[in-house]
Amino acid sequence: MSKNYLINGCVLNFSESLVIKSLGQRENLKKNQILLLKTLINAYPEIVSVDDIKEQVWGHTFISNESVTQLIKKTRTSIDDQEKTVIINHKGEGYSISSVTEQDETNQQESAALLNQSVTKGDRGENNNLSKSSHWSWLTALYFTVSIIGWVVIAMYLYKSQATFDIQKLPDLTQSHYTVVSNNEAGITLRYEDLTCRLNFESFEAWCEKNNH
Repeated sequence: MSKNYLINGCVLNFSESLVIKSLGQRENLKKNQILLLKTLINAYPEIVSVDDIKEQVWGHTFISNESVTQLIKKTRTSIDDQEKTVIINHKGEGYSISSVTEQDETNQQESAALLNQSVTKGDRGENNNLSKSSHWSWLTALYFTVSIIGWVVIAMYLYKSQATFDIQKLPDLTQSHYTVVSNNEAGITLRYEDLTCRLNFESFEAWCEKNNH
């Protein structure tokens, strides 16, 4: 049985990618949220620098500090940390977890029972909206694919040129010769000359990196 952790009255069930809250509500955790929480838990009670968080969550991909800030904000919401007293920001140093408890086998069984109860309650309403939710998910993905592709190409151009540009040239810019490497509900990857750029629909993050030759 994989370990569960108790943080701020919430049970973190990493094997199911879930957080189970005090009243039995459950919420799915994104992969980068899980990696963030694991990083902070493994380092507890030490502070983890922003650079270390970037490496543990995103690997060696270039990520801005703002992306880390947004991930922290989203994760705080998931664990009911509106007061910012659980995931603590140490200005200029990084982040830490204020407290965490590893659950023993008995408590994990109780959490599993709580999860089963919340699943039963949640499925009553979710089943009725499943087809609508799936339909809108694909429409949303399609919308972002169509509306954002021009901006991704612009980002690639700016990254490569590192210069200002005339706004009147934007219509020509969107006609640049780029290649769609992959396009699915998770995100879109484009290749433009010696750059590869990725837009993640789940985290709304975009980044570019030079191709290896």
